[in-house]
Amino acid sequence: MDQDGADRAKKAKDGFSHDVPLSGGGEDGKPLTNGVKSIPQLDGIADMPAHNAAPRTASMNGTSSSAPGQVSIPDSLVETWNQLPPELQHFEESYLPLSTLIERVAQQCYNGLEDTIQKMTERPRDEAQNSPVPMVNGAGHHNATNGGIPLSKEDLRKRTLLMTFARDQRDKLIKLMVLTQWSRQVGDVTKLIDIWNWLSNQMRIHEDAATWVGQVKLNMLSMKQSNPDIKTALQVLSSGKAEWMPDLNYLPPKPLSAEQLLKTLRNLNALLAIRLNLHEEQPNHFKYSHIANGRATWVIPGEFEVDLSILEEDPESQFFFIDIRLLFSPAPEIPDIFRSRLELRVNDALRTRGLNGCYDTLHDLILTHKITTFKEQANELARRRWSENIRIIGIHRNLIIQYWTESPGPKNWIELGIMSGRKEPGKPGWRDRPIPHIGIRWFRDGNEVKDIDLMRAVDLKELSMERILETVVKLHTLDLLRHVQNGLDPKDGGTPPLLGEVVRPKTPSDLPTYKTQLGATGTTFTLAVEPVTGNLAIQPVSSLSSRIQQEINQLKNRPSEAAHRVRSLLFSDLQNRVEKLAERRGWNIIRLNLAREAVKATFKQDVGRLIVFRPPGWSQEWVIATTITFSAEAWWVVNLDEAANGRAIREASCVFEPSQLPLKRDSLAHVERFAAATISFLTTRREFKLQKIESFIKTEPSPHTATFAAPRLVLHVLGFNLLGKKIGRGSSTTSWLRLTHVGLERSAGRAVHLIRGTIYPPLNKQLAALLTHTHDDDVAFHKGGNFSVLLRTPFARPFVDPLRKRIMSIDRLRTIAAVLESRGFPCNKMSLNSVTFTYGPDPDPTKPSAPSPNQSSTTAITTNQAAKTPPPVPPLTATVTFTNGDVDLHLASTNPHRRVRHFLVRLLTRPAPPLSGFERFVDALILSLPLLRAFEAIEQRYDKVSDGNGGTMEIQPPFIHAWALDTYRVDYKRPAVTFEVTLRTRRDGVRWFVSEVTAPSTEAVEGKLREALKALYDVRLSQRRGAPGIGEEKSEPWGQDGPGSDDNVWWGLRTGIVATVVGIEDAILKLDDVVRGSISTESDTATAATTTTATVTAGSKGPGGAAPPAPMVSMSKPQPGKPGLGAKQGAVGAGTGVGTAAVKIKQEKKNDVIELD
Repeated sequence: MDQDGADRAKKAKDGFSHDVPLSGGGEDGKPLTNGVKSIPQLDGIADMPAHNAAPRTASMNGTSSSAPGQVSIPDSLVETWNQLPPELQHFEESYLPLSTLIERVAQQCYNGLEDTIQKMTERPRDEAQNSPVPMVNGAGHHNATNGGIPLSKEDLRKRTLLMTFARDQRDKLIKLMVLTQWSRQVGDVTKLIDIWNWLSNQMRIHEDAATWVGQVKLNMLSMKQSNPDIKTALQVLSSGKAEWMPDLNYLPPKPLSAEQLLKTLRNLNALLAIRLNLHEEQPNHFKYSHIANGRATWVIPGEFEVDLSILEEDPESQFFFIDIRLLFSPAPEIPDIFRSRLELRVNDALRTRGLNGCYDTLHDLILTHKITTFKEQANELARRRWSENIRIIGIHRNLIIQYWTESPGPKNWIELGIMSGRKEPGKPGWRDRPIPHIGIRWFRDGNEVKDIDLMRAVDLKELSMERILETVVKLHTLDLLRHVQNGLDPKDGGTPPLLGEVVRPKTPSDLPTYKTQLGATGTTFTLAVEPVTGNLAIQPVSSLSSRIQQEINQLKNRPSEAAHRVRSLLFSDLQNRVEKLAERRGWNIIRLNLAREAVKATFKQDVGRLIVFRPPGWSQEWVIATTITFSAEAWWVVNLDEAANGRAIREASCVFEPSQLPLKRDSLAHVERFAAATISFLTTRREFKLQKIESFIKTEPSPHTATFAAPRLVLHVLGFNLLGKKIGRGSSTTSWLRLTHVGLERSAGRAVHLIRGTIYPPLNKQLAALLTHTHDDDVAFHKGGNFSVLLRTPFARPFVDPLRKRIMSIDRLRTIAAVLESRGFPCNKMSLNSVTFTYGPDPDPTKPSAPSPNQSSTTAITTNQAAKTPPPVPPLTATVTFTNGDVDLHLASTNPHRRVRHFLVRLLTRPAPPLSGFERFVDALILSLPLLRAFEAIEQRYDKVSDGNGGTMEIQPPFIHAWALDTYRVDYKRPAVTFEVTLRTRRDGVRWFVSEVTAPSTEAVEGKLREALKALYDVRLSQRRGAPGIGEEKSEPWGQDGPGSDDNVWWGLRTGIVATVVGIEDAILKLDDVVRGSISTESDTATAATTTTATVTAGSKGPGGAAPPAPMVSMSKPQPGKPGLGAKQGAVGAGTGVGTAAVKIKQEKKNDVIELD
């Protein structure tokens, strides 16, 4: 029994006191398990006995103790304890209190809560601007669930952080709870741990014992001695050699001579030829090339040349390796030590497997060396040019090179390895022995490329990993650029861009590029891929191209998404160019927020960019739109919807299709002009349709050559429909009118149009010659009858009414010119707004005039009265103006017609078909000119006569009242007598009738005046040129119809005077002479009466023997094609002439106030 057992027995005999635990035995008073200190429970909750229950006894090696107090143990039990083994070692240094774990978990929970609260208070930058403003006291967050206001991203983030923290801490606390429950059974577990440790130590002791025994046996080998070879020793000592021992050739043989050497080589050549041709079965892939110098040479192109020879004549003997030469570059220098090892391996292969073994050994060696060479070259590239852009992975005899490592998206790599050479069943040669070879596989964007055979592009005679990489990169670049090209091709069948092609490299140093241009105006961009980094480069460099280039290089799927970015680059570049040109032109850019679907529905195509401009001077509802598509830019005229505040498109019309000519600043002027013409013509043509006026729009090529193909828009309008059936069918103006747009007056907001037409025969030549000298800058007439008129109208408004007025003014101008031509009136100035002409000139004073039939050769007017005859009147000028539908007449202050100007204006504004207003106006001038000239003459007379008292008195001129153009009154104050002058129709002509309205007021004057008037009224037409006496019967030499209107005659009707149009001037002057002569004194009465009688018998001669002036145009008979004064027309027409109109005017003005100029 050991000392420990004696001590335990002694303690057992002595018993235990109350202060020593039942399971005690340790020095520190802690209970022991199997004689070892037990592990106390750490901060755990031990299983406590129930209340008032008996205390549990402590278990010690299967025994239990009694209640507290001293207990006696039997001696047999003590002896049993002494025979027990020693206590197991107890390991409690590695145990930690449970309280420490709880403290650490609590501290981590607290720290995690602080971090979570700190993260919840932080706001991400990208959400700081978009997050809604929180409500006061968080009122807005309670409605975020249960159908309330949705939670913001910030609230969701905070809740996520809080829930994540709670979940993590819950997991930790669950683990802590499990450990706490496990600590309640810690006593049993510690015992199990102690037993496991003891068993582990015992197993290690057994293993160490076996190891020690073996080591001892190994150490004894050096102490052992081998048995001596007595037999060999006796043979060597006796004979000096042993037969079974090999000859080590320590003594070299004698060298061969040249003849022996040549003979030996020839023998070897013959033996090799016989063996190889007759006995040796050579594989198909390994046949000799030639035999020379005692060796046979086998050549494998691109790999090696090997020389083999034989040492024996036996056909079954083996070949031996002589030399090898490598047939590729770079070929390494084979060191001697490697050559010796290679010789051994090749000879061993020849011995075991023959020529096939030699080929396999050398072929595998060469393939392995080539893979190694590729790997070394790849490593060299990775250290220099391709640094950080390739990744090299070597797996056995396979080499994987990943290129463009910094490029996002799927990986790209090539694999170089040795392939087995097996062919699929059914293919040619699939039964033959497979021959390994170097193979290359290319993986592009993570997928193997099987449609390209890289072995054709790789030269295995000139090993260059850089060339292989460049070849693969070029193929990858071509594929990427083709994807871009295919993505830029229009999907709707439209016209492709002007330039878009992939340029293949012509030299090994060139790189594939893709050149593309949108339309003729866009920039030509060149796309290339940097071979080392794989980044796409765009030339020329700009801020826009740099941004697009960066976006493309950050894409993960460049082949499918790069085309979209390049298309955006082309669209944006063309948009910037168009906007810059528009800004230089002065156009304003309009921003419209339109949906893509609405734009596509409006323009009937997929629009990449939409630019809206409003040129200066345009209205708010019309703009110019530029659509940029795959077919380049197209120009549209767009009508905005005013109901949507100009934010919606009502209609759009294309004005210019995509052109193959570059767009310049001058081109926008053509676009603006064509667009303005389109707007004006479209709006006007709608009005034409409403009024059922036939018209159509036609596009014609521009007569001016320019860099921009700018056609000309022409609006054709049927003139008959425009003027109306009644006016148009009787008009000689052109049937079809051509309207072209000239330009736009931006300051006034008016569009200028050019109207072209033709005046058809029979008046085209005469009117063209007459109207060529018009003084209107907006009107031009040509000799062939063509005319051009400028029309200015408000932009974007229908100009049907202004056009109709302008064409009517042309027709009116034609009518005026025809009337003036037919009347012989020279035109001084003519335009669409005014006409100035000359009428009623006096004849040449030097030209003698024939005497009138009424003039007597024996009587004459007194010298005093002859001197008072008015001088010849110069030609008169009249100006008719047409302004805004109003007609006005401008006369000089000396013009006799100024007293009837308002009647003449009324004639101009009131046409009476078939005569126009101007034609009636001209006829009225002709008919009234002699009468009004006579009125001017008698108003300017201021005669002085004797008053009978030795003095003189001045005779006042009469008052002349114009009731109408054909009715006048002449009122004399002294004597008080009134005459009425009217124009009437008589025998297919017109005559002026002068009748007395009131008699003189005094008897003295009445008698004298009555006699003079009676003598004047009794004047008759004479058949001869001599002047007959008063009261004689005369016959009329002018026939039954009497004298014409251009004859200067007048005669009496016993109660008045009748005169022709020309003769009325002389008649009025004679009448004035009679009235003035009746107011002389009584002493002069006889003389005045005699003078008056003599004057009356003078016939048609005027005072002083001079005939009154005659009109320029004879109006007695109507001329063909010209309006005349026929019998059926009355004064100037059939019942609707000046006479009838004058009577009507007189009746209308009877109760009105008479106007006097």
